[in-house]
Amino acid sequence: MRTLITRSISGVLLVALVTGAFILSGLSALLIMLVVFTISFLEFRKMFKVAENGLFTLLMFLGLSMMVLFHLLFKQLIDSLWITGYTIFAVTMITLYSLFSKKASFRNISLLTLSMIWIAGASIFVLATGWKLDAGQYDPILPIVLLSLIWINDAGAYLAGSMFGKRQFSPIISPGKTWEGFISGIAFTGFAGWIAFLLTDTYSALFWIIAAIVVSLAAVAGDLFESKLKREAEVKDSGKLIPGHGGMLDRFDSLFFSAPIFYGLLILWEVL
Repeated sequence: MRTLITRSISGVLLVALVTGAFILSGLSALLIMLVVFTISFLEFRKMFKVAENGLFTLLMFLGLSMMVLFHLLFKQLIDSLWITGYTIFAVTMITLYSLFSKKASFRNISLLTLSMIWIAGASIFVLATGWKLDAGQYDPILPIVLLSLIWINDAGAYLAGSMFGKRQFSPIISPGKTWEGFISGIAFTGFAGWIAFLLTDTYSALFWIIAAIVVSLAAVAGDLFESKLKREAEVKDSGKLIPGHGGMLDRFDSLFFSAPIFYGLLILWEVL
């Protein structure tokens, strides 16, 4: 019972902080995602015990600056040529480090580079949803709905799994997950998609229900992916920052998988 209370309180506080940042402005949304990226990247490094400070510092800088550049692109303060130039710069810097650093190891370079691209890239997709409805103008509706769908999926799956869960969903990767929780999470999220249609003047009911179910599935995939990473690293949680939840990466792994897929659905729906 105490664990549930602790988890609930810390979860509500985190939801309030992140939601408030996205509602306030595009800049505050950027700032909160910069914090999420920084802590998540630190946790990933600690999980896999990467000791190369130079490599970590370089990739941290590249990830943070890439997110800032995309924010400026979304605001239409720069054009896509800046992103192309920065990509060339980033690849050059990583290559030079790989070739000339005495501490460079293929394992660490691969691990940290791929994790940086994953976490920073997913964070950029989260931010991009805020600029999707009106080019150059920030609107918090879509990122708030995306975050809400993920949190509702997590809450529904956790509660149903805790009370009724009997059949393990993924006994090898994540023994605590059950089919009852998985199905309940999808059901709760699908219903939340219908609510999103009623509360927002954006897309059709069909889109929101489909999007909610897809986001739910992507959220589960993201959670399982991070569970696999933790098993590889032989750790229980990515960190201890959030009581009852673990680390920042534990809390946002679902978002890091769901955001690119959700944004892709938005593009696909407009094309169709």
